[in-house]
Amino acid sequence: MSLIDSYLHFEPESLNEVDERVRPILAKNRNCIIFQETIMELAKVMANFSPREADGLRKGIGKKLMEKILAYKEQFINRSLENGYKKEFIDWCWNIFEASGNYSFNRSHALGYGALLAICAYLKANHPLEYFVSLLNAAENEQDPRSEIAKIAAELPYFNIELLPPSILKSTDKFTIQDGKILFSMTGIKGINKKGIEKVKKLTNKYSDKFSIYSSFEQAKVPINILVSSILVGAFDNIIKPLSRSRVVLEAQVFHKLTDNEKLWCHKLGPEYNYDLVEIIKALNEKIKDEKGGPIIKDSRRLTIRKNIKLFLEMYKFNKQNEDIAKYIFERFYIGFSYSTNLYDIYKSKTENLQTIQDVQLESINTTVKFVAEIAEVKKGTTKNGNKKVQIRAKDHTGDIRVMIFDTNYNRGITKSKVASGRDFKEGDIIVVQGNKKEGNCVFGELVTAQNIEVFLRISQLPKNE
Repeated sequence: MSLIDSYLHFEPESLNEVDERVRPILAKNRNCIIFQETIMELAKVMANFSPREADGLRKGIGKKLMEKILAYKEQFINRSLENGYKKEFIDWCWNIFEASGNYSFNRSHALGYGALLAICAYLKANHPLEYFVSLLNAAENEQDPRSEIAKIAAELPYFNIELLPPSILKSTDKFTIQDGKILFSMTGIKGINKKGIEKVKKLTNKYSDKFSIYSSFEQAKVPINILVSSILVGAFDNIIKPLSRSRVVLEAQVFHKLTDNEKLWCHKLGPEYNYDLVEIIKALNEKIKDEKGGPIIKDSRRLTIRKNIKLFLEMYKFNKQNEDIAKYIFERFYIGFSYSTNLYDIYKSKTENLQTIQDVQLESINTTVKFVAEIAEVKKGTTKNGNKKVQIRAKDHTGDIRVMIFDTNYNRGITKSKVASGRDFKEGDIIVVQGNKKEGNCVFGELVTAQNIEVFLRISQLPKNE
């Protein structure tokens, strides 16, 4: 990357500074050492490297093995000096050899990458909808698909392309184009695989109600946690309103615990009770009678159901207290980013003078700023005086910024926070930062508060009752 300007603004007279013996080698690439083959040629001509030695240096560069690269440094410099090359020119060459260990093409790969780049640039400019759908579908092959999807999704607004949330009734196992927009894939949700969702889709249609969908997951033998994750990212939003996602998660867990006969009654009474499972169970216990005149769900059975869902009910009670932040956390966890909300919108009514990170970046130096963000990275260390310091990379939906916290401010004013309870900041924490804007996209944190958020993905995370 550092040679791009030199390559683009090549001046023929710059070749006058090159040793006559290697001028033909460098002239091929505008006097720049770009390819691994160029390095091999220079090593052989300048330092009499054998083909095996030159290839050993190339392998070190190609595999980014700095120790292997440095093993050749002394012999390259000494042999080049013996052959009469100027020290300044030798050092210039070797510095680029060493820097190439971070990233360097061989010529054949460069040709392939160049052609692919030209094709992608054309498609992105002229057929952006189809281009981004292809990228999103290819993301499932990446080591971290959710992060890759999040990166691609962040680009879509620049092309006026809307990414629709996943829909249990409309989404397939692929990202698809729908009315000029992109519909999120069901397999883009963490934990959902193609085989499982295909089985569910065969048992549902666009008219399916939520009880039918619950049953479809069971009949397809797809684990209940997959159904839950689908609900938590909003795949049921178009059929569950006005109920909240956390309420429907509880409902799905209750449905899962019912007998087959009780489920049949739920399907039958669904339209009459607006598919409210709690009301249906209540009606089966209090109003609707069997052929003998007794309740369909007896009092003892109703108590058993309550007992079986006790922990799920506790999780619901915790999560419903923070519905807005729960949406953010669950969407981030299951699909890599939050499409329905952001931290600024969640906290702006709770915290005065709140800014986005983009707002902070535009502020003048030494201005007092305040923003809410998620911790992307934490580095702990000490100052020259031996005092504690922490460097945080914080991010929101508008960008990221560095936050420096020094010993004097490390625990100042932190209340009701995870940090106050004896734990350091960690990746994923949501923090409110008040501090002083500095140069270099940096804020010195004067008051940094980790938010005490009780939102749970699994019942195993619930606080244990003493």
